[in-house]
Amino acid sequence: MWCERSLVEHGFTLLEVMIALAVMAVTLLAVVKIQTETLAAVEEARMRMAASWLAQGKMSELEVYGPGNEGMRTGGFEGEAFSRFRWSVHITTSPMVGIVREASVRVSWRQGEAERYVELTGFF
Repeated sequence: MWCERSLVEHGFTLLEVMIALAVMAVTLLAVVKIQTETLAAVEEARMRMAASWLAQGKMSELEVYGPGNEGMRTGGFEGEAFSRFRWSVHITTSPMVGIVREASVRVSWRQGEAERYVELTGFF
């Protein structure tokens, strides 16, 4: 009995494999880029949350101990976890009512080349 072989071969050509690898590489690069951007956004949110918490704490100190004299004061925070943060307090007399003082608390940190900050303002 005569057995005829089929001319159609099974499998993938080199071109098909190369195209599939190229598509996978582009997809993988996109996933890595998204992951990197997500990590940067998480770090930014973490720093903003910590700065907000520190600014609220500094504002609470002003409420408890009083705002003090007019002017600017600066400093850092204790502890290794907060060593990247700096604070400044600016006290002014409100122009609307002479006995009311305005206190602005700014907590700043460096993130890459940029300086980021959170600022709260209260009246005493």
